[in-house]
Amino acid sequence: MTLQELSLALQIPAPTMHRLVGTLAAERFLIRSGTTKRYSIGPDAVRLATGIRPVAVVASDALAALSRDTGETSFLTELIGDRAVCVALFDSTRPLRLFVKIGQELPLHAAASSRSIIAFLDAERADELLRRVELVRFTAETPTSVGKTLEHLGLVRARGYDVCHEELDPNVCAVGAPVRNSEGAAIASVTVAGPVERLTVDQQLVDRVITASTTISEQLGFRSSVFQQRSTSGQ
Repeated sequence: MTLQELSLALQIPAPTMHRLVGTLAAERFLIRSGTTKRYSIGPDAVRLATGIRPVAVVASDALAALSRDTGETSFLTELIGDRAVCVALFDSTRPLRLFVKIGQELPLHAAASSRSIIAFLDAERADELLRRVELVRFTAETPTSVGKTLEHLGLVRARGYDVCHEELDPNVCAVGAPVRNSEGAAIASVTVAGPVERLTVDQQLVDRVITASTTISEQLGFRSSVFQQRSTSGQ
């Protein structure tokens, strides 16, 4: 809902409503879409209602280790409704840090962090999510069609991680891998990102990102052997 819609629905004056939503957004009970400017339920409101331990809390140690080992920014992105939102972050201590912040919405088609999640959703669900949003061209490398994005998601599924090379920000590359819950569903992702002249996307970096995402997944109760048995049996 927009600020005006909230004000009318709750019969609260707009200036007061503006202060209220600002506070709720700061505390992550609401999130505001950078594209539509509409507010929706935030991660902490969901967790307060369900009593689930926040994924961001579970991920803290693994993210800190990833940032320390690579020297770059690492962050956790969670799929909240139909939005991919940064919910935890460890900034690089080096110059030229990235402008990623907690609460930021990541584009579904142009970020390794979000593609690492939706690539492992049901194909119809991924298609539906992509058709709901404007596929904005951020750089010359940005995929701007649903078909091309879906094709790329197939590659992500095949290799188990994603690489974004100047598709969202010029001179920035990133590697992301999915975080799964106890049922095997991809609910979040771990990403490390940095300037292209400093961050070498090689097997060592990929392994570090996958190790972090696997560690978090296992802390959430995911067991790859059980998941593979279910997939094989079709359950």
